[in-house]
Amino acid sequence: MSLAERGSGSGLRRAVKSWYESKSDADLVYQAIKYQQRDGWSHRDVMRLIHPKAEGRRNDIYRWMVKGWGDIGGSVHPDEVLARIWGFEQMKRASSPEEAAALVRQFNLPRECVKTDFLSSAVVWDALLERMPFMAMVRNLGNMTKVGLLAPNSAATQKVYRLLKDDDGIRASRLHPIQFLAALSTYSSGKGAKGNGEWTPVQSISSALDYAVTRSFDYVEPTGKRFYLAVDVSPSMHQGVIAGIPGLTPAMASAVLALSIAKAEAPNYVIRSFSSAG
Repeated sequence: MSLAERGSGSGLRRAVKSWYESKSDADLVYQAIKYQQRDGWSHRDVMRLIHPKAEGRRNDIYRWMVKGWGDIGGSVHPDEVLARIWGFEQMKRASSPEEAAALVRQFNLPRECVKTDFLSSAVVWDALLERMPFMAMVRNLGNMTKVGLLAPNSAATQKVYRLLKDDDGIRASRLHPIQFLAALSTYSSGKGAKGNGEWTPVQSISSALDYAVTRSFDYVEPTGKRFYLAVDVSPSMHQGVIAGIPGLTPAMASAVLALSIAKAEAPNYVIRSFSSAG
């Protein structure tokens, strides 16, 4: 539920203010540049709602959220945290993919900071990949393939392959097997779930995703509870797709969910099937 839907009572204002105050300066800047607007609300709107008080660098961050940076000219800000804001503001004025890529590398800017026009450039995605979080990498495999960064035997492909087959990385990502399966189904189909672009899948990436699906079952955290799983095996479960994800049928999704629970909770589970077929 958004702020607009809930209203702006004092309790909500205190909760929102507490969220901002709980963040370190560096984390707050990251949140501000990555999530610039949600549900029609910007950080400026929220600042004007909660009126936070601060001093020093935190006050500079709040002032930037409300009033912007002002004159962006001159050299990089000497403060490391405020320099990231400076880099973000420079990105708005970038005139080429090469300039955008340099800013991504220098200030560790996330994809959301990059102009849409530059996201069709392999140069920019190569810069983003250098420090891209694991989950973001999995979500953007199709985009990186579409722009030509992930191609057979390319350096980027070799890097992504190693990351997807790294057990420690799979465990640390905390991605559920169903999320890896969704990524595999989407990537192997060669088209996005929302129809935004097509690509030719790279076989080694598909293979590494398949490995990640299998290994991720080992890292589902058990609850210690007992489960009775009733799985629908009706013929209709093989029709349609889940959340628009190409190839991910209800039957596949329910099987993966049941297996992930069975592996994590063994021996405290029972699996039974039912069908609506005559």
